[in-house]
Amino acid sequence: MQKLLYIDGINYWFFGIRKIIFLIAPLWYILFGFSSLNATFSQLLLIWVPMFIATQLAFKLVGQGRQNVMLSNLYETATAPHIAYAILSELVGRKQKNFAVTRKGINTTKSKFNFKFGWPLVLITFLSVVSLIKVVYLMTQSTNLSSVYINVFWIGYNLITLVLAIFLCIERPRLRKAERFESHRKGKLSLVSSKGESVELEANIIDWNESGARIHFISKKKLLLGNYQGKLMVDDQYLNVRVVWIASEVLAVEFLKVSIEQFAYLVGETYARPSHTIESITYNNKLIKLLFLQFFRRRKRMSKNKKLFKR
Repeated sequence: MQKLLYIDGINYWFFGIRKIIFLIAPLWYILFGFSSLNATFSQLLLIWVPMFIATQLAFKLVGQGRQNVMLSNLYETATAPHIAYAILSELVGRKQKNFAVTRKGINTTKSKFNFKFGWPLVLITFLSVVSLIKVVYLMTQSTNLSSVYINVFWIGYNLITLVLAIFLCIERPRLRKAERFESHRKGKLSLVSSKGESVELEANIIDWNESGARIHFISKKKLLLGNYQGKLMVDDQYLNVRVVWIASEVLAVEFLKVSIEQFAYLVGETYARPSHTIESITYNNKLIKLLFLQFFRRRKRMSKNKKLFKR
């Protein structure tokens, strides 16, 4: 059994090669005329449709809402070119590059397309579009239209995933040096403006980390953006804070002069939280909405927060 598990583990890392073949096989036929299938359209549907339904049911049963076929296909497509290159390099004995640690704590206010990671996906997407254009010509010249239909469906299926995978190569702005953790802690904000005006607020912490927090506050009067400083009182901690931005009933604060005791408390409420207190994320198949609509909404919100942050 252990040998089978080892073989399965080794076989897994070859998914990149299999996925690349799956992506370029229909292009190979449309662009150069080399067929990779010997089946009619109805025969292919007879095999593919039951397989697709069985895969969906298996993911639904095993994934427990955390994973689905679309997300798995997207993950494989996005990583396939680089995994395939790595495994082929290992097979031919090519010397590996030195391990590079990903830089942490980098702030940027601009979106960036990671071309180094995404260029293979862009290239395959471009060839897929060229293939679909050539299909128009083939449909007027070819006598074997069933093979054309099969490869058009194949390319269309791949193209959807390729476009979504390209979106994953767009790095969004990072206005924070550390990730935030959701929280339901309640406390009080005691703030003083640069003009000497004091205000007391009921505070519901939305998310936070060791350097700051986003807070929903309750106030009878509207708070105007200004140079506010004061204390956030939560549990038995009194954290020195500075207001970074204010929007409607939400504000962001930066923690100032955090003591060792306060730092230990913040780490305990964020990075060191017991796993059973962290809510499980349930995914669904609305991936296009997630990657398109949420992407543009996030960019709009980032742009607004960036202007407030600069103030």
